[in-house]
Amino acid sequence: MASSLSFFHVFNIIIAIIMSHFGQLDARTSLNVLNFGARPNGVIDSTKAFSDAWDTACSLEDSVMIYVPKGRYLVSREVRFEGESCRSRDLTLRIDGTLIGPQDYRLLGKEENWFSFIGVHNVTVIGGSFDAKGSTLWSCKANGQNCPEGATTLRFMDSYNVRIKGVLSLNSQLFHIAINRCRNIKIEDIRIIAPDESPNTDGIHIQLSTNIEVRNVSIKTGDDCISIGPGTKNLMVDGVTCGPGHGISIGSLGKDLEEQGVENVTVKKAVFVRTDNGLRIKSWPRRSKGFVERVRFLGARMVNVSYPILIDQNYCPGNSFCPSQESGIKINDVIYSGIIGTSATKIAIKMDCSERFPCTGIRMQAINLTYYGGEAKTSCNNVSDYKDKLVESIYTVMANSNRLIDLMAIEPIGPILIASKNTTTIKASPKLRTDFVTYKLSILSLPIANYSLNSKASLSVSSLFTLIYPRHPPSQLLVIINTS
Repeated sequence: MASSLSFFHVFNIIIAIIMSHFGQLDARTSLNVLNFGARPNGVIDSTKAFSDAWDTACSLEDSVMIYVPKGRYLVSREVRFEGESCRSRDLTLRIDGTLIGPQDYRLLGKEENWFSFIGVHNVTVIGGSFDAKGSTLWSCKANGQNCPEGATTLRFMDSYNVRIKGVLSLNSQLFHIAINRCRNIKIEDIRIIAPDESPNTDGIHIQLSTNIEVRNVSIKTGDDCISIGPGTKNLMVDGVTCGPGHGISIGSLGKDLEEQGVENVTVKKAVFVRTDNGLRIKSWPRRSKGFVERVRFLGARMVNVSYPILIDQNYCPGNSFCPSQESGIKINDVIYSGIIGTSATKIAIKMDCSERFPCTGIRMQAINLTYYGGEAKTSCNNVSDYKDKLVESIYTVMANSNRLIDLMAIEPIGPILIASKNTTTIKASPKLRTDFVTYKLSILSLPIANYSLNSKASLSVSSLFTLIYPRHPPSQLLVIINTS
């Protein structure tokens, strides 16, 4: 049986090469992994079949598709797809089946990766399920046993022009998808699933890479849904649903003194459901030459999220053997806009920046976060005052408030107005400028109305509610105060 398989394998390669050479195939050559010895029964190891199919595809100059039919394929060791000597002008791995890891976590756990793509270009991975069966390794780690680190399910290194679409990753031993030293990568329409107690199972990890797009993904895992490491530039994250998990994190940064920065990152239309954090930037409290710059968090919805907005420059998980220095990571030009929903913590916005290098250029607009239907708090340490006159700060005016609402905690974010039901006026904070600069109020409800007042004036709270909603005024209005 083994000799006949070997003969058929060799025959398949020879025919594919001959037909490709004489142009007798269609525009795309198709290679079925079953013809290389893969078995869809989940019992016979198909590791070698996948490697052989890749090697054959790379020997062809055509556009090539490696096809994995429906079924369950046991892959017990790392499969390395290397592109250095690949001749194919573009290669597609089309998976209709499920790839499963071994029951013995040690077989795969000793590998760094399960499926690794190294130095590839013009490659597409479409469809399929990757079930690494990581739960036995997590149990080993939870019991404090001598366990291997575990394997990342899909890793792309030193690659460019790669598309990953329609993939399902289940129960990865470690990271689900990792992008390292890559450019022009598109990740779209994927699902990632692992329980919230699964350790270090980041959904998508990106570092030292540029021009990366992540669109329309659903991530449920035990660590960061998306982690953005040093050297990430020009990243677009659009339409992510996260939870359970630790949110979307830039960092952790500052592990090394010589570290590349993170810049030009946009995260928009994200939904967080009962996550440990929402939008987070985290760095270790030690010296570093790294930085974070030009970050945009746009249009996120929080559902019972702990710390929906968080900058933590004293990051030290477990609080053991923590560095005692100030973080050297410089954070500048970060915009939070359209962040709404509910916080599971009283402090919804926490900014704990470096004392040595305070955060600068932090701007907020259209923020509406509540804590169990009431007022949420903001905590800011080492956030520099704004110098840009267009900087906006946010305040929610409570119609049913019976006391003066103290917003001095977020004074560093910008100009603040205080609302009091007792006096039914909005009055300028004592810390505002006392000259006649004008502050514009924008009511973020339909219809939108604008008001202006100088720093010595006041405005009727009731008029805001009754003018915008004469019949059925809401319980609260979101007010943006903008210097002009």
